[in-house]
Amino acid sequence: MAEVQATPELLFDKTDHTYTTPDGVVLPSVTQILKELGFYPHSEFYTNESRQRGVDVHLACQYYDENDLDETTLRDEIRPYVEAYKRFRTESGFEPQLVEYRLYSKTYGYAGTMDRVGMLTSKTTIIDLKTGQPQCADALQTAAYAYAYTEMTGVKVMERYGLYLKDTGSYRLQNHKERSDLQIFLAAASLYQYKKSKGLI
Repeated sequence: MAEVQATPELLFDKTDHTYTTPDGVVLPSVTQILKELGFYPHSEFYTNESRQRGVDVHLACQYYDENDLDETTLRDEIRPYVEAYKRFRTESGFEPQLVEYRLYSKTYGYAGTMDRVGMLTSKTTIIDLKTGQPQCADALQTAAYAYAYTEMTGVKVMERYGLYLKDTGSYRLQNHKERSDLQIFLAAASLYQYKKSKGLI
């Protein structure tokens, strides 16, 4: 069974989507940085409808990974996405080890909640669940999570994927493999901090 690990010492404020470290430092989230820098320019990701759909699908998939999903409670709108996730788990053999894991980088000053990390083809792999269309920011997001996870645990992430769940019950697994992904995210994080220091955010 996957472990849900919320990194208790890392506090999360849902109102402004920020995280606070044990020593009181407030950090922006990965998605907050990417949104502020314009990496989601034409995305439906931030509409109320799509946001709620994503929240509901993530929660249902979390319950599934915990072997605690009551499928009779699933709304018709959500069910195909969950079926797609179940199909992915069966067909790929992916075994999640941590679910909805809060993490942060002390070095670069950002935080986030990683959807899944586990074993896929015997490699430590990050899986990021999506219910919308692929965005260029998605690979930057998983790169940020991979770096912070390795910084916190010492475990090297070998693979990163976006898992795009469809309302047809199918899925698409997209490999995030560009080495430049982390460099681009860190540049965005630095620019975010600069704008914040100048009162532009």
